[in-house]
Amino acid sequence: MRKSLFFGLVCFCILPVLPAFAQLEEEVRIDLLEIWAKVTDKDDRVVSDLTADDFRIYIDGKEAEVRCFDKAFYDPFAFAQNEDASESNGQKRKFIFFFDLLNSSPRSVDYLKRQITEFLRTNFGDEDEGMVFALLPTVHLGVVQKMTSNKEAIIAVLDRMKGNATLDARIRNNEKEILSILSSGSRAAQQVERGAGTENRNPEQIRQARGLARSYAAQDENLSHFTLNSFLSIADYLQGNSYDGRLVMIYVSGGFSMRPGQNYFEIIDRAIEATSVIGSEDLNFRDRPSNNFDHEVRKTIGILNRLNVTIYSLDARGLVPYDRGPERDTIQLALGFSTLDYQRELQDSLVTIARETGGTAFINTQNYQRGLTEIAYDMSRQYWLCATVPFSKKRGVYHKIEVKVDRPGIEVRHRKGYIE
Repeated sequence: MRKSLFFGLVCFCILPVLPAFAQLEEEVRIDLLEIWAKVTDKDDRVVSDLTADDFRIYIDGKEAEVRCFDKAFYDPFAFAQNEDASESNGQKRKFIFFFDLLNSSPRSVDYLKRQITEFLRTNFGDEDEGMVFALLPTVHLGVVQKMTSNKEAIIAVLDRMKGNATLDARIRNNEKEILSILSSGSRAAQQVERGAGTENRNPEQIRQARGLARSYAAQDENLSHFTLNSFLSIADYLQGNSYDGRLVMIYVSGGFSMRPGQNYFEIIDRAIEATSVIGSEDLNFRDRPSNNFDHEVRKTIGILNRLNVTIYSLDARGLVPYDRGPERDTIQLALGFSTLDYQRELQDSLVTIARETGGTAFINTQNYQRGLTEIAYDMSRQYWLCATVPFSKKRGVYHKIEVKVDRPGIEVRHRKGYIE
């Protein structure tokens, strides 16, 4: 069911966030699997002199015939000005801008959208087209702009993007609540800060903190599922349309938790270690979340791989922040807990998603213009291959892809697999 709402002056086409693969209503029916491959030598220099005979494609370990071959080696900025632009399939680009506003702060989005606007003005050619999706903080996925060659229309849409104003406060407040239980008031908190930590904690404190951590972990897990399901909804939308050219998604996000709740239980573990309760029940039992999203990401992105989408991730958080609040950090640092671990976990989601599709992730930097420029050059330094997809009676099964080159000292970056 489709609804419409207004976001600023922009009309959204709301898509349902799919809860499972079974709700993809139509099968993806594409005879050929496209594979974009970037080939580099041991010194990370691009190898540009390969032919079709140099490549071998394996699907689930079985060699597949290379059905098509082309090179996409060109100056992306000259192409944007329509200079020496060929009609090859590799240069017909379809950009999908996916703004994950659920997991991005307003300040990050405001800064990043200006960088993307500049990218569009310098790198968006007459043959290019683009569309925009947005995952709202209200957990709705919207088609903000349908596929168009009008870059000014895309820029106008980007200008109205707003991030999640409660993003950082939610995590900070959750951790503060757990710390409040563990610290037993200001006196205990001061002891922890001084490094005392010699009194046994009341086991009831540990139980209460763990119960709260489980509740917060469940909330974070739901948000991670919503984020991943938005990719399924995008796949559902894309498979109902025919796009001639290369589909490239630029995923703008602060990242989502790959191990929801781990940061909360890490606080509890550190608090226990700071006390002299060795041998007590609260050390013998370490409650840890069992959820791990590595497998979920691979299955979800496998659907987009079947649709031949390459993803490049931009970390909306930029440089790792240290602005989480002195009222919490003082105690956490005394416990030996680093917020960097949680930041890296968020970055892991961006890296994993891009890597699965043969793209790259740009993290730990606020120089987004450089990252976007690297994306443009990365796209213009690759080979285009395709192979016949082996027949499979089973749906929802992940099929592994391997691309090899018959030349020593060569590394090939490409999509890792797909879901049929």
